[in-house]
Amino acid sequence: FFLMIRRPPRSTQSRSSAASDVYKRQVTDAGIENLSSALHLLPLQIFSIGMTKLDITDKSIFSLAEAIARIPKLTTFSGIFDETRISDVGLIKLVDTLSGLTLLSKLHLSLRS
Repeated sequence: FFLMIRRPPRSTQSRSSAASDVYKRQVTDAGIENLSSALHLLPLQIFSIGMTKLDITDKSIFSLAEAIARIPKLTTFSGIFDETRISDVGLIKLVDTLSGLTLLSKLHLSLRS
């Protein structure tokens, strides 16, 4: 599963279209909690998530971290948070969760502001 919200290609848009505007979405706590509640049900070994230009609440990142911790056979995690605001507390929770996964052998975490 890969979640990414990004700007559509400029080639498909006119000059005055929304492509010249920055796309920004607010991910709701309920949306991330719904995603999080289903993660442990999937036979995942590799989990990749990308978020661009979002504001993530502590509640959402805690929910996501708890869901990741319940994926029994996770060996690879890739998280790309591009221009996404996550609090220090949320980031610490995510990193602590990932570092506690015994089967995790590959980790890519990218944070860019």
